[in-house]
Amino acid sequence: MDRSTLRTLAARISVALLMATLGALSVSVGAEDLRVGTWQLVKRQLPDGTVLTPPKVGGMYSVSPGSIVHHNVFWTTPEGKPASVGGIIKYQMGDQELIGTRLFGAFDDGSGKGVVYAPYGETKRVPVKREGNKISYQHPFDPPFIVIDGDTTTATLEGAFIDTWERVK
Repeated sequence: MDRSTLRTLAARISVALLMATLGALSVSVGAEDLRVGTWQLVKRQLPDGTVLTPPKVGGMYSVSPGSIVHHNVFWTTPEGKPASVGGIIKYQMGDQELIGTRLFGAFDDGSGKGVVYAPYGETKRVPVKREGNKISYQHPFDPPFIVIDGDTTTATLEGAFIDTWERVK
């Protein structure tokens, strides 16, 4: 993939990653899985080993007790242009399945082409793997693989990035 395609893919995956991360943290069968509160993106590792931190990349999201997640993520493109993604999504998580429904999604890849909106009301289901306190699954809308372990979440898209999120205490 050329660098521009990889950046666009990484940006779109950031949207998906955030939605997936937020969804998995919002609702579950057991109270021990309910991670209501505020989370922040603390770093993004690129395939070449470069680690980006705020203000080059950052994000926050809130998880409500009612399974609604509101998120915003921003980053600076290699050309120095601002890019961002935001959304509102409702999730349900069971012992073996995650169900996500997009209520709102917006993505600006920093190219100047304008904001792209995600389809409202789209619902998808994916299997969930549980190992003790760890929850993992493939994102229902896009390619990153999500692992939630306590107060840390990682989202990995092979060849694009590894994002690390931490719960704000």
